[in-house]
Amino acid sequence: MREIPFLRRTANLLALSVGLPALFLLTGCSSTDYQWGWYEVLPVTPGGTSNLKFLVGGVGLTLSLSIAALAGSIIIGLLVALPGLSSRPWLRLLNRTYVELFRAIPVLVMILWVYYGLPIVAGVSLGPFAAGILALTLCDRPSEQRYSGAASSLSTAGSWRLPTQSASPTSRKCVW
Repeated sequence: MREIPFLRRTANLLALSVGLPALFLLTGCSSTDYQWGWYEVLPVTPGGTSNLKFLVGGVGLTLSLSIAALAGSIIIGLLVALPGLSSRPWLRLLNRTYVELFRAIPVLVMILWVYYGLPIVAGVSLGPFAAGILALTLCDRPSEQRYSGAASSLSTAGSWRLPTQSASPTSRKCVW
């Protein structure tokens, strides 16, 4: 039986990509005397119960922050997508510059700028929750703008018309 080189290379790559991380994970702490402290979150210990309540309480805050930031980014993304669909080149250039500028800023840097830099530059002091929503909205907004702009350009190009069948019952050809 003849061996296929492509399959052999793929199998080797798969073995390396699975085997090396597994090797590092299995032997990562074997040379140290570190013991995993699961007792810190076990509900049978008093400290574990309070730590577990603290962690579970953060889940609700994280979900509300994420939902608020997503809603804000969708709204702002749709508003920012409109100049990108304009026939005027300077509006499209302004939109593209704005999107690329905000996409280039990492999320952590944006959070620090909003929470610490905004009070210095603009004199606006936000609480941690509001600063988190604003920073995440600004970081996610270029992605939402790209999605909404792409969807708008598809719908304006006529690509979303429903197919209709031809009049002949024997023909099953769809007309777009």
